[in-house]
Amino acid sequence: IDTTYIFGAQRTILKTTDGGTHWVAVNPSAPNLLNALYFTNSTTGYAVGQGGAILKTTNGGATWNAQSSGTQVTLTTVYFPSRDTGYVGGVTGKFLVTTNGGYTWTDKSIVTDGTLRSIVFTSALKGFVIGELDSWGTIYSTLNGGLSWSSQTLTSNYLYDLCFPNPQTGYAIGGYGDVFKTLNGGVSWKSDIIGIGSYRQCNSIFFTDADTGIVVGAYGSIFRTTNGAGFSSSGLVDKQPVKESLKIVPNPATDNITIYTPEQYGMTLTILDMSGREFLNQVVRAQSTRVDLNCFPKGVYSVRLTGTGTVKVGKVIKL
Repeated sequence: IDTTYIFGAQRTILKTTDGGTHWVAVNPSAPNLLNALYFTNSTTGYAVGQGGAILKTTNGGATWNAQSSGTQVTLTTVYFPSRDTGYVGGVTGKFLVTTNGGYTWTDKSIVTDGTLRSIVFTSALKGFVIGELDSWGTIYSTLNGGLSWSSQTLTSNYLYDLCFPNPQTGYAIGGYGDVFKTLNGGVSWKSDIIGIGSYRQCNSIFFTDADTGIVVGAYGSIFRTTNGAGFSSSGLVDKQPVKESLKIVPNPATDNITIYTPEQYGMTLTILDMSGREFLNQVVRAQSTRVDLNCFPKGVYSVRLTGTGTVKVGKVIKL
């Protein structure tokens, strides 16, 4: 595959047409921050993000046109099983459907709370969604393009990504090293895959065939499997910091939290959501720091304090 697109912070979209040797920017001019990108072929793609933004290109990113999503909520994931049929998910359980290449979008929202993190369809009508939903560790499935849904709860932790290398074989990953596999198109899932420690949050997964795949997670961890049954480290340094106690109160929280750092000054405080999107980055110069969460969507956030030779991590739940 020579033509590939990747995206990052501040609406950055990069494109290669020579298998990654050279990259050029094909950034949209829209003001919204982007969260997900999907191309149906080498030239036609969609980007979704904050403020209900859905952008479409038909010329490989040379130009992007805004589509009317009918919502202002943050959109977090997008998937097109065919040229014209596509699905977009977001916060508050938002689930949008198009059958005409994005010309119009219909709201088929699944739940009323939580954030959809991954959508995968194995056919035009059969699909799966997971995320930071009101039912933790739940995978939702549809057989009719989102008109109705059934659910299975796989774990007590959030799930973050899905991958189906073929219609029968699929994988779901989540917090604390959770990896689940189905061999019957999502009818049932098993969790006996080994090799990822329970302390590692899994963020993204990709399989090139039913057995060969890669999982990436927190603190620079990357794991690979060639048999679909066990993962091993890809040889990169696992940059997991020592988990020292980090006092955050209240937790869960609805509006404000206080983070206590009595023994360190000049540390850098960062808060990220579970997709790695940064919501706060500032230098701490007091023994306690108050953070306003009112502008944060509901969900789980990673809190990190970094100083000279010191890293402290924690999590906070915004209700």
